[in-house]
Amino acid sequence: MNLSMKEKKDVLLAFGKRLQQLREARKLTQMDLAVHIETYPNYISRLENGKSEPGLMIMIALADALGVCISELTGTDSTLRLDNT
Repeated sequence: MNLSMKEKKDVLLAFGKRLQQLREARKLTQMDLAVHIETYPNYISRLENGKSEPGLMIMIALADALGVCISELTGTDSTLRLDNT
């Protein structure tokens, strides 16, 4: 998938908003979540503000910490697409 810079920024901002909603729904602070996934609170802040792009292992750790699947974390459906259609 080839995204423009604006599209990438929009995706990261939407992910960050979703992450924050899930974290707050579980009454977790950024510090709580950071401790659970063994990172720093400022990294959680950067994710929630669309300033950092999480890798696969961080996505797995976040989903586990929040008790959701990755598709719920990202707000996407769980259908795996192998083509560019």
